[in-house]
Amino acid sequence: MELPISPIITKLVIHKQIIFKNGKFEILGQSVLIMPSKFIPLLLKQYPGSKAILYEFCKMAGKEFGEGLRSNFGLSADKLRKTFEEVFNIAGWGTAIFHKLDYDNGIAHVKLLNSTIAKQVKSKQPVDHAVRGFFAAGGSEIFGKEAECIETQCSSAGKDHCEFVVGSFDFLSKNYKKFVNSQL
Repeated sequence: MELPISPIITKLVIHKQIIFKNGKFEILGQSVLIMPSKFIPLLLKQYPGSKAILYEFCKMAGKEFGEGLRSNFGLSADKLRKTFEEVFNIAGWGTAIFHKLDYDNGIAHVKLLNSTIAKQVKSKQPVDHAVRGFFAAGGSEIFGKEAECIETQCSSAGKDHCEFVVGSFDFLSKNYKKFVNSQL
C-alpha cells in the first residue's frame, strides 16, 4: 500500500531533515509555521495595500531560507531550484512547475497549479503576492543575482492555473510593463 504522502517528505524524514518535535517544525534546518491558509486572503481583504508588504516580507524570508540551503548543503543552481520547488510543493501553496528556465539570463517561468490562495479569492487581478515573493527569492538564490517576480495569469480570475515570470527588474519592466506597474 502506498502512503498518501509526497516522496520528498519520506526522503526528508529518512535523512532527519524534517522535524516535528517540542513545539517546533523544521524543514532542512529552518523553522517553519503551519497556519490556516485563510490568513492571507483575510489580510488582503482587510488591508488591500498589504500586497506590497506581503511580497517584500515573503521575498526576504525566502532569501534567508535559500541562503540557508545554499550554505548548509552546497547545492548547484539546478539542485537548489529543484529543492525550492519540492519544499514549496509540500508547503500547501499549490504545485509549482518551473519551466522555460534560462540560467544564463536569470529568467524562469513558473506554473502554479491549485493555488491555495487563488481558490479562496475571486479577483480580476492576480492575488498570489506571497507566492511572488517566494519565487523572487528563489530566483535570486538560484540565479545568483537580484530577481523579482510578476504574476501574469491567476486562477482567481477563472483561469485553470497561475503563471509567473521571474527575472531582473529591468527584464520584467521591458517585457511585462503592465504587470510590473501594478505588482512591483
